[in-house]
Amino acid sequence: MTVPRATSALLNALEADGHVVGPTVSRIREEITAYASVSDAAIAAAAERNLRRAVRTLRDGTVPEMQDIWEADTSIKERLRAGVPIEDVMAGFRVSISCIQDRLVELAAELKIEGSEVVRLTRVLWKLGDVFSAQAASSYRQYGVASELAEQRLRDEMLLALLAGPVAAESFDRGMAVLGLDRHELYVPFVTRRTDAADSATLQRALAGHSRGEVCIVVPKGQQLLGLMSRIPKAIDDVALAVGPATEPARLHNAFAVAERVLDATAPTELGVHSLDTLGWRLGVPMDSELAAFLRKRHLDPLHRTRGSAAPIIAAVRAFLEHNRSIPLAADAMHVHVNTLRYRLARFEELTGESLSNTDTIIELSWALRSDDIATS
Repeated sequence: MTVPRATSALLNALEADGHVVGPTVSRIREEITAYASVSDAAIAAAAERNLRRAVRTLRDGTVPEMQDIWEADTSIKERLRAGVPIEDVMAGFRVSISCIQDRLVELAAELKIEGSEVVRLTRVLWKLGDVFSAQAASSYRQYGVASELAEQRLRDEMLLALLAGPVAAESFDRGMAVLGLDRHELYVPFVTRRTDAADSATLQRALAGHSRGEVCIVVPKGQQLLGLMSRIPKAIDDVALAVGPATEPARLHNAFAVAERVLDATAPTELGVHSLDTLGWRLGVPMDSELAAFLRKRHLDPLHRTRGSAAPIIAAVRAFLEHNRSIPLAADAMHVHVNTLRYRLARFEELTGESLSNTDTIIELSWALRSDDIATS
């Protein structure tokens, strides 16, 4: 349907208007006592959903099919969980539509929209109300027999869509409602490896222990677990958890891509919480396989070609780098004499022709060892 320019301007103004949600909350509070158990934020969120649905419907000029009005299903479940009877849920929606209509008429007068067009738009609004009521009634009949598994599957699908994103506006609104998220809050996406259902249960218990009273959603996907939480936990025992930066839901897919890169750069033996902050330059190691292979060939292959095992020399170099090139600290960590450590470091320099006092050697060797960790673990 082609929307006249004046009508389009009216609908744009209505969609951006800030004088619908507040009056809706006030009227519902005044007229429907059963909503005492529902927070202002929840009523406002439903009013915003109804406004967006109303504007989309008015732009299309036709009312959607009953099964396509997911807002009705969402509202029914939210309100029934709060103890609001079905008839009061219906009354609440009628108040919401009435507030939208009132503001539509006011804006139409300001924009000098013809009366016939206002009548047409009003009729579409009330047809939407009828279909909403029918869908709400259908959802109410099915609510008692809907399985928790089906709801969990829906939540999982919504979270996976947000993390894969970006998603269309309507799908995004539905995801916020289903998952109980606030579009303006910051959430931390995460991903981790798993091998069986026991690992999944362990992770969920561990995260729940760190997220009491906060958002924490875990979803299995293949051999991985992923999800989001309100904040980065300080520590997680027996699990390697890769997290992205805290971000708003609309940009979760970007932050989740960072979490996946963090996981790629983390060896399975490295447990705990890993992020951009903890990995730093290590995040870049998996991104250039040719460079990693070249540096392993330059700094590690000569050690494997010598007589005897290369393992003591590599372990000595690792300890030396991990302890900021302090020979006493590295020797103590390895439980060897400092002269033993010095000998093994000298063998590294002899076999590779590189100096451990050279900055480029330190950088390249660190990169090669990190790459070796990821490749062989």
